Amino acid sequence: MQCDICERDSSHIYCSACARHTLWPIRFDTLLRTSEKAAVEEKINAYLTAEPSEGVQSGSKILPVSAGKEVKLLRAQIDEAKLTIAKIMEENEKMKAGITEAIRERNRSRAAVLDEYSDGLVDRRAMAEENSHKEMKRTKQKWSIVQTKIADARSYLCYEAASLYSLKQRRRRGGLIEYYIGGNPIPSLNDLPVHSTILTTTTFGHLCNLLMLVSDYCGIKLPYEVTLPGKHNEYPTIKAPSSSNPRLLHLNIPLTTLSRENSNNYILFLEGASMLAYNIAWLCLTQGLEIPSVDEAMHPGKNLYMLLIGGGHGPSNNFGRWSHATTGAGFLGGPDGNRLIWEWNVDIREIVKKLEMIVHSQNMKQEWDLVEEIVGDDEEETFSGLEKTGRDKKMQEGYKMVTAEPSGWTKVKPQPRS
Repeated sequence: MQCDICERDSSHIYCSACARHTLWPIRFDTLLRTSEKAAVEEKINAYLTAEPSEGVQSGSKILPVSAGKEVKLLRAQIDEAKLTIAKIMEENEKMKAGITEAIRERNRSRAAVLDEYSDGLVDRRAMAEENSHKEMKRTKQKWSIVQTKIADARSYLCYEAASLYSLKQRRRRGGLIEYYIGGNPIPSLNDLPVHSTILTTTTFGHLCNLLMLVSDYCGIKLPYEVTLPGKHNEYPTIKAPSSSNPRLLHLNIPLTTLSRENSNNYILFLEGASMLAYNIAWLCLTQGLEIPSVDEAMHPGKNLYMLLIGGGHGPSNNFGRWSHATTGAGFLGGPDGNRLIWEWNVDIREIVKKLEMIVHSQNMKQEWDLVEEIVGDDEEETFSGLEKTGRDKKMQEGYKMVTAEPSGWTKVKPQPRS
């Protein structure tokens, strides 16, 4: 038969719809036989309970009593109907038993299939896990190779950029080591008060350009934003991400003079120079060159040279590993990268404070030099018109001994008594 649920031709009954479809003719025949049996029983009971001289009323008709043959015929029909009903019931039971057995057989088949799959499930799961681990290992190896190639490319590009900017180290005869960029000496923050304003502006511009190239090649987002010269600004500037006020990175007059004449620009330059040095030290930290203290961060030229050139062989093996443009291991925005920054002890406020103290000390020294110069001129005028007697010569020599080259700012020796 065609099963609407199973959608297949089969001689077996698997669902309730097929069972109803199969049993419906038998049920209809049973109902028909039952109704006929009820009608015959009604006639027989009417004949048996009627008086001999009277007729038997069945429905709207009165049957004659002499219908004995008809009664026998009806009884035979009843017996035949009972046998037919019994056969139908027997077939019905057989069909029910067949359906039940088919369902059980189907369940047993499914159970056998499930058992077969369940027996190998553990092994298949272990095999799948092993394959997954192998695939992950291969992927990590491929990623490590790609990451190494990317780091090597970053190292090569940054080294070439430093070479193009002529970032060099020179050793003086007295053992003093200086660092140059573009042929100009790079001042440390300790030497800014006495360094040439033109050279300071030039070297800071070169440092900004090289720093931006390196951060771009390495995919590094610096703590302080550097703006290179453009249409609206003649010199590079630097600012904090949370501030809209850019700091200065150029000088038009000496730093000590700027501190006395324009305190606003003086503070802006101190903060700008400190931010630039901090950016370079922070870049060194992220690329494998540790800058452990504020004193080390005060030398931007040395730090950038050691990072990009090193001993003349280029950056270290750790260069290019950490980046904001890297996913997975080496991502600076991840927990490991944040931990690297949090454990760093260099504070921008300490750099600004130390630079301010250096400039203040240089100002004090210049003031004392000016006082010594004025005192020396007065001394020349005092003794130029006098005859050098023995007593005058002694006083003059004693006064020169006091004023010439004092050791310390306020250390003055008393004059000898005559």
